[in-house]
Amino acid sequence: NIQSDSVKCCWVCVPCHENQYLEDEYRCKNCSLGWGPNENLTGCNRIPIEYIHWSETSSLVAMAIACIGFIMTFFTMVVFIRHNNTPVVKASTRELSYMIMIGMFLCYGTTFVLIAKPSKLTCTATQILPGFSFAVIYASLVTKTNRIARILAGSKKRIITKKPRFMSSGAQVAISLTLISIESGIIGTILVKQPADSKLHYPSWNKVMLICNIDTMGIIAPLGFDFFLIMMCTVYAVKTRNVPENFNEAKFIGFTMYTTLVIWIAFVPIYFGSDLKVLTMCLSVSFSAIVALVLLFFPKLYIIIFKPEKNNRSYFTTAKNVRCHIGYVPTVGISRHSSHSTSEFSVDSP
Repeated sequence: NIQSDSVKCCWVCVPCHENQYLEDEYRCKNCSLGWGPNENLTGCNRIPIEYIHWSETSSLVAMAIACIGFIMTFFTMVVFIRHNNTPVVKASTRELSYMIMIGMFLCYGTTFVLIAKPSKLTCTATQILPGFSFAVIYASLVTKTNRIARILAGSKKRIITKKPRFMSSGAQVAISLTLISIESGIIGTILVKQPADSKLHYPSWNKVMLICNIDTMGIIAPLGFDFFLIMMCTVYAVKTRNVPENFNEAKFIGFTMYTTLVIWIAFVPIYFGSDLKVLTMCLSVSFSAIVALVLLFFPKLYIIIFKPEKNNRSYFTTAKNVRCHIGYVPTVGISRHSSHSTSEFSVDSP
């Protein structure tokens, strides 16, 4: 109740604000945060806490996409394991291929963690999985494209006096694990600085949401290193675009990186500019993994399943002279057409 300025003897009634109740006939009082006035404005009731449920349409769509990706990746891994010693699988660097597929499984699992009710456990997993799963995929791809680029760079030298280093499968895995450990260090630092947990978020006075206490830096830092790996993959894919035609894995890696860049360029404004952050993250992570699976592994599955006659060593011998030094070999008595193979493709000895 407020006294009128024009008439000192009288009073006028004005309504309380939406988040207030009547303390007495003269005064309104604000409800506490997370509370709202009841129908009679005699007190405050607790506002129901909202969070994403498994039964929501958006959750079902995200989980369905993740399950489809999981099934396709599992089928691909089974085929690769059954044909582990065939030229197609060997040429794809088996160890790195399996690491990439493990990263894909982690990507699909991220969806279920993001949709789960926020708690200390699920929020910790939410902080770890998106960045770590991408690091497993793209660290392996960076290592693979770097190896191809070094082989091609060495083949352009007229005289090769030094054997390329870190070309074995064990060295490739070690390099990938080193890159993954950097991502793990970033995530660990963030978790130590700000331990993950759930918190209540109040976008308006009458809405209460249960979310994880992950701030902008907690999103940008892990995914920022992943984006660096994606850019490095893209650079190496461009550098190796002239790889011999019958060894075109570099081309497929390039297509994967270009598509992934489009997905994540679209992700940034949608994620930070809308309230559908969880759904946006789920779809971006799953689609990135599915794109990598389709472009990197489906061409190999096609050869293994439908074109087994191409799954032989001669098919992966390059049509152009790609020289790779395997130690000093006397040139006397050695044919120019003799070849030496690597786990990536066959190369002519100098």
